[in-house]
Amino acid sequence: MFKALIMRTALIISVSATLLLSLSACEGNGDKNMKSIPVEVFYRERMALPPSATLTVSLEDVSKQDVAATVIEEQQITLDKAPPYQIKLSYTTSEINSKHRYALRARINNDGKLMFTNTEHIDPFAKAEGETVQVLVRRVPSLPASEKINQSEVKAVLIEGHWELSSLGGLKNPKGASGEALSLKLSEGQANGYGGCNRFMGGYSLEGSKITLGPLASTKMLCQGDGQKNEDLYLPALSQVSSYQAAAESLVFFDKSGNALMSFTRVNKP
Repeated sequence: MFKALIMRTALIISVSATLLLSLSACEGNGDKNMKSIPVEVFYRERMALPPSATLTVSLEDVSKQDVAATVIEEQQITLDKAPPYQIKLSYTTSEINSKHRYALRARINNDGKLMFTNTEHIDPFAKAEGETVQVLVRRVPSLPASEKINQSEVKAVLIEGHWELSSLGGLKNPKGASGEALSLKLSEGQANGYGGCNRFMGGYSLEGSKITLGPLASTKMLCQGDGQKNEDLYLPALSQVSSYQAAAESLVFFDKSGNALMSFTRVNKP
């Protein structure tokens, strides 16, 4: 009986040791599979933020076109000091597909209103592991209070006059190969304009503050320099437009996530 007790005790110890080793291995693998991305967000405008402003930084899978990005990790902090702001995003390696495309998105909001966002694609994995990724956010264009119009006037404003592109991402007043401003003209159900090298045309639809542009077709001329570069940014961005804000002389387009894509100024041009 004593011998049986010893054997049973030995068996319990052996099983316990095996479980402990298994747990340790699992924990070790878990730690190994967890990674983090240190992010530093800043802006260049010399201005103080309201005490209620918040910063949200997201790690997103942006592989699929024309659909909202898949958020893998997101962190939010209240901004009680001047920039830069530090946030660390954690993820597991199993969540990342080497064939997919990923991006960091940073947004500063106050009382539900978007104030700043990044306008350029930021690859979260471009730097070495553990190295801080810097994200520049730019102020979202806002419409002057003096220009506000009634909703009933919006459609008339959109299809009246000629819109010239005043900002696209970090570009200010981008020009085409001929020095002509990039443009957009909306008429009843039709959109056309100048992309930087080529003329484009297509359809659009309106529903409240929502707008869909395209599909768009363009001529096939090739040009060099900034004209081609600007067109390669402008035309794809038009296909991402989801909503807008319009005023008497200003127009801002936003994507599905509410981030400002581009802004226009209305000019008196047929």
